[in-house]
Amino acid sequence: MTERRITISLNWRPAGAPARRHDDFAEVPYTRPQPQRRAAPEHPDTGDIDQRLQNWGRWANSDYRRINRTATAVFCDRLRREAGLQESHSDERRRLDDDDAYRIELGLHPLRGTQKRILRLHYVDGRAWQAIMRVLQFPIRRDLFDSLLLNAQVAIESVVDNHMEIQR
Repeated sequence: MTERRITISLNWRPAGAPARRHDDFAEVPYTRPQPQRRAAPEHPDTGDIDQRLQNWGRWANSDYRRINRTATAVFCDRLRREAGLQESHSDERRRLDDDDAYRIELGLHPLRGTQKRILRLHYVDGRAWQAIMRVLQFPIRRDLFDSLLLNAQVAIESVVDNHMEIQR
């Protein structure tokens, strides 16, 4: 813009340039965009935390930790054991890692409600994935359940591991 403009108009153009007309634009044929596959997201290895959560689930379900146990149920269990109708689970009790299970129990507090509930329903209550999705009031889709469980596993692992580093 080297020339001075005195008036403002919609049809202004540099000196010597022809006026553009609306039909001067070239038409380009439309090509439908081709869908491109996204790369599969990398899932973190959850084998270790899965074993730890299974240990926590067994720990939370052990006889002395059950909340809804009545005196009658405890008495009946004792009679069954003494009569030899029910095996004693003392050997399983020894295989539990109480300290790690307690760390996971404490690590649940900072998690969101959905993450806590999905971990408890899956590992402690042992519910099927369809029932868990109904309880959480989500659409009953396996891929959605898998992603929710994976997010909860990653969250609890990061909380527990960060808590362990702070204690050291």
